[in-house]
Amino acid sequence: MGKARKEPQRAISRTRGGLSPDKYLSRPQQRKLLLYIKAQADLSRARGSKRGVIDELICRLLIEAGFRANEVCNLRLRDLPVCHGKNSVWIESGKGNVSRTVEIPQRLTRAIRRFCRLCRKGAGPEDPLFVSSKGRPICYMTLYQKIRRIGEKSGIGKLHPHMLRHTYATRLYAVEKDLLFVSDQLGHSNVSTTHIYAKTDSESRRNQVEKIMDKSNSPRER
Repeated sequence: MGKARKEPQRAISRTRGGLSPDKYLSRPQQRKLLLYIKAQADLSRARGSKRGVIDELICRLLIEAGFRANEVCNLRLRDLPVCHGKNSVWIESGKGNVSRTVEIPQRLTRAIRRFCRLCRKGAGPEDPLFVSSKGRPICYMTLYQKIRRIGEKSGIGKLHPHMLRHTYATRLYAVEKDLLFVSDQLGHSNVSTTHIYAKTDSESRRNQVEKIMDKSNSPRER
């Protein structure tokens, strides 16, 4: 008899779960961060300093628009509402050299305009939004260290730029559950990359878990 014919192996499809809890901020952590950076920015303005004001806008661009750290470093005034007058930011060359328009809330547009009046007075359209002490665009490591320091000072603990991007994406998906829009905003080349946010910190999933047992039939907690 000949050898038994082997069945072709089928590719095993694996469904990726949501983000692990250390990859994004909870709602209380998000509020804590925003309150901290606002307080520090207000203090800087009172003292005639710019450091806290710069840190605040960097954090807000990451957590309210979901930019990558390098995209924030590369922003120029021509990409912003202060020049083109729209509630959006143009990312000329994102990851994979892909350009996109990112819609932003009006409150962030106002913050960008206020920042430019205070910190970039006299700058032209081709000038960077954030500059180092030498007048050059800030680099990734400078931005990374800023976010890390803010995490420690605010009491949140470990914090890095991509955590804020993850936080933004998770919150944005929860609004309309529009995966394609979230993908467009983030600049993902494939919407399948965005699916992870549909399984992260989901209120509807938590509601289902809470309703597993009828409260009237479940034993009371002591």
